[in-house]
This record gives sequence, C-alpha cells and structure tokens, in this order.
Amino acid sequence: MFSSIQNHVREITPRMIEWRRFFHEYPELGFEEVKAAAKISSLLTEWGFEVTSNVGKTGVIGLLDNGSDFTLGLRFDMDALPITEETDLPFQSKHSGVMHACGHDGHMSVGLGVAYVLAQLKDRIPGNIKMIFQPAEEGLGGAKAMIADGVLDNPRVDSILGLHIWPELDSGVVGVRKGTIMAAADRFNISLYGYGGHGGQPHLAVDPIMISAEVIQGLQKIVSREVAPTEPVVISLGSVHGGTAFNIIPNRMELTGTIRTADETIREHVLKRIEEKVQAIVKGNNANCDIAFERCFYQTYNDGSLVDALRSTVLDLWGAEKLVDLKAPTMTGEDFSEYQRIIPGLYFFVGTRNEGRGLTYPIHHEKYSIDEDVLGFGVEVMVNAALNVCKEGRR
Repeated sequence: MFSSIQNHVREITPRMIEWRRFFHEYPELGFEEVKAAAKISSLLTEWGFEVTSNVGKTGVIGLLDNGSDFTLGLRFDMDALPITEETDLPFQSKHSGVMHACGHDGHMSVGLGVAYVLAQLKDRIPGNIKMIFQPAEEGLGGAKAMIADGVLDNPRVDSILGLHIWPELDSGVVGVRKGTIMAAADRFNISLYGYGGHGGQPHLAVDPIMISAEVIQGLQKIVSREVAPTEPVVISLGSVHGGTAFNIIPNRMELTGTIRTADETIREHVLKRIEEKVQAIVKGNNANCDIAFERCFYQTYNDGSLVDALRSTVLDLWGAEKLVDLKAPTMTGEDFSEYQRIIPGLYFFVGTRNEGRGLTYPIHHEKYSIDEDVLGFGVEVMVNAALNVCKEGRR
C-alpha cells in the first residue's frame, strides 16, 4: 500500500505545486474564499466525491462513502490574511493587501493531494472519508460556522485529523505532542477614560497615555510575577491608540491585545488578574475604564490514541529521524480546537523550514513562503495516518 501511495503522490505532485501557486496568487480573506472553493469543489467532483458547497458560508465538504460505520474527517483551512506581500515570488499575490502568510495555500494543495490519492484507493479504505475545506480559520469563526451547518453529521464524523505547515521545524519532519499542542487565545479590549487638557498643564488633566503605560507594565508583571515560570503564558499588546495632536492630552486611550494560555485553570486566573490589575491602576489614577474579553480559540488538545497512530505511522514508514516529539505547545492558536471539543482530534505539524532556500520567515510575516518540496510528504503522512486511524477505528 505504501508504494502505491507514493506512486500516486509522485503523479499528482506537479499539479499540487500548480494549485498552491494559484491559491497563493489569488488569496481570499475569511468567508470570501469563493475562487478557492470553486476550484476545490470542481476537483473533488471530478474524483468521485459527493460534494457539498457553501457549508459555513464558503466551506466545501467532499465525502467518500464506503458504507462504513466509521467516518474520519480530514480538515484543511482556506483563508488568507490582511497582509501586504513582500516576497517577490513570480506568483506573488495579485490581491492588494491580502496574502497567504500562514501556509493555507499549502494546506489546500495538500488537502487536494490527499483527496486525489484517497480517491484512487477508495476500495481499500476501511472507513468513510470526509474532506473538510474550511473557511475563516484566522479568528473569524470558520470552524464554528461549518459545525453549525452540520459538517460533523450525515454521516457523523468519529475522529478528525488536521495539519499545519510549520516554519519552526526543518522541512520534511513531523512534529506532534499529546495533550495541548497549541494555546488557547483570548482577545482583550481596554478603554481608558481620563480628562483631557493642554500638554503644558498636565496637572489639570487625567492623562490616559500615562495610565496606559502603567497598564502595559502591569499586564507583563502578571506573566513574570504571578504565574509559575514553568507555565506557558503570553500577554501581548497589538494596538495602542489615542490622541490627536502633540500638545493635547487626550481623554481616551484604546488598548487591544491577546492572551495565550495552555491550561484552562491558568487562563481563568490570568483573565481574573487582568481585570483586577487594570481596575486598580485606573482607580489609583482617578480615571475610569471598560474591559472586554473575547474568546478566540480553545486549546488545541490532541487525543492520545490518535497521536500514537500518527507516531507509529511515521516511525514505521520513515524512521525516528522524521519525527519530532514536541516538548511544549506553541502559543499560537487554532480553531481546529472547535472540532476537538466535540470529537477526538489530532493536529500535527509538517516542517517547512529550509535555510538553504531562505525559507526561514515565521508565519504571518510579509515575506513568509513555504518549501514546496514538503507538499508531497505532507500528503503521504496524512494519507497513511488516515488509513491507520480508519483501521484502528473499525476494531
């Protein structure tokens, strides 16, 4: 079976590169993935999948129904980011201010490669396969939208797998861990209300800019002084806005940021302390504030038995040099966690860092790109892992 899969992957790899470059050249933001969805739907239909479009607005489902009582979901995200690309690639984004800077162009290409190979092997798959091409992963609720539209039903999905092309790992290796592999992500908005005045008469004003400086320092003290150093926690400010002129003390400042935690108890503690600390700082400065939190992602939490299935797949087929057991979760987040809250799920990384080719930029960077040589490897890993999970799920 392995050699047959490799042959099919070699056959489809040139087209995968073409697809990846097409998706990269024409990136689409969350819930706007019309062009990508149309191409994906057309190819899945060509290969014999039962296709359902417009799931969760722009998502696509492709079902290979073998009449089994076990169904495995394979999820691939489609959306790009509001970033202006600076790669100088010949297939650089043609959509101004929009870029595939998180590898989702590669994810779609790998997903299509997986779909093609599995379609060739349909009669040898011990289960049903549901291909899930999801919109709006980048904090916009795409997974929730697809779940609300029944992506996990008819037939019910028993387990789900997903992957991320990952520039922090060398090209051609697989990274995974049991339990939390990616952090929970929360957003906070803090509005600070002072009393405006003249920059030369600060004693007559209540300066929200100075208060914001205290708040920013106070938030970082929660991480460094109130959480054990062995616990991964991040609080980052993403925007600080206020004021209209150099000599005017404004009456308001707006701060937004993100909180990343790998443990739910720690998360609750951090949110509570942010509220308490900001209120105390503001009160001590005779000002007022509004604080709002929004949960973006839960922890991406891997099922132990699915991790074992992936590990055995990689070790048996490629050896230990291709497997990285991650010691700690990354503090980035993923809405793949929405599926894992309902059914067992596995999320893993496929390394794409290639220093020789200058492919070292992190995700969400304007110069980020991927090593296209890993596309075929990603397909091989996902297909073999999927077959392994289907076999185990039928027992």
